[in-house]
Amino acid sequence: MSCIDMNKSNRQSDNRWKRTLISLSSAGKSAFALDLDLTLFSHRIIYEETQQTGFYEKDISFLMISLLKPGDMVIDVGAHIGYFTLLAGSLVEESGRVFSFEPIEENRKRLMHQVGINGLTNAILYPDVVGDQNGKTTFFYNEDNDGGHAIWDVSRHPFNEKTKRAPRLLSLPIVRLDDFFNPDALSKLKMIKIDTEGNELNVLAGARHLIDTHRVKCIACELNRYGLKQMGHSERQLRGFMYDLDYETLAYFNDRLRVLTPDQYLKADAVLNLFFMPKEFIQGFRSPEHQCTGYHRKNQEN
Repeated sequence: MSCIDMNKSNRQSDNRWKRTLISLSSAGKSAFALDLDLTLFSHRIIYEETQQTGFYEKDISFLMISLLKPGDMVIDVGAHIGYFTLLAGSLVEESGRVFSFEPIEENRKRLMHQVGINGLTNAILYPDVVGDQNGKTTFFYNEDNDGGHAIWDVSRHPFNEKTKRAPRLLSLPIVRLDDFFNPDALSKLKMIKIDTEGNELNVLAGARHLIDTHRVKCIACELNRYGLKQMGHSERQLRGFMYDLDYETLAYFNDRLRVLTPDQYLKADAVLNLFFMPKEFIQGFRSPEHQCTGYHRKNQEN
């Protein structure tokens, strides 16, 4: 396992690295630690949110705490440095599994570091891009945002000035979840989290059989309208795909998780999270009794 030498990094800059602890006392679990490099854009956001609220992206965090039980399985697509991998791994315990996909090597090394310092043994890490095809794909490296790498040309985004000056393309393996996993081995799959900067519809299309077979209880999906547009997709298509599988769309607004009607769309200046749940599951599901917002700030839109 490749780990980051925190002692060496701290000698170089006392203010660069910060360790934040995420308390799971409300779920009866031990806290987990995150080592964050405050010179990196997304790390700073994670640090600020966890210091202010105790969690990162509280809407997904609270749903995980509400839904996940020991023995459950979770797929984390776009795992970044591992916040949700660690949260899910803590909740499903040793009898459960978390399958985490992170194609960017620097992020994956940091993810491995987080897994190591927390002694997490139920997380399995994969270096693949996830989509609707198998083979190789061009992937665009984001010099401005360590959480903003994408399958579309991120230099087009007005936020990404460094990337415009020095575009970097990678050739990476891409997989369909329907082909990657033996569906019989995922009988306890409870949740899928997808954060792929606009490639979410392709991820879902490549997992259609898996989702429909297991009636996955919750799919937490980032809604990045700018990224969707770059992929030639739309929120309407994304939600329509899940409606065809008899999944409702939910989002946090007015401080509660609520079902969105097909013609109901939220206004947002930043990205936000949508949640897809089977219609038959929603009837008996009790929304977490927490006040939070579904909006989060990764940058203005990407």
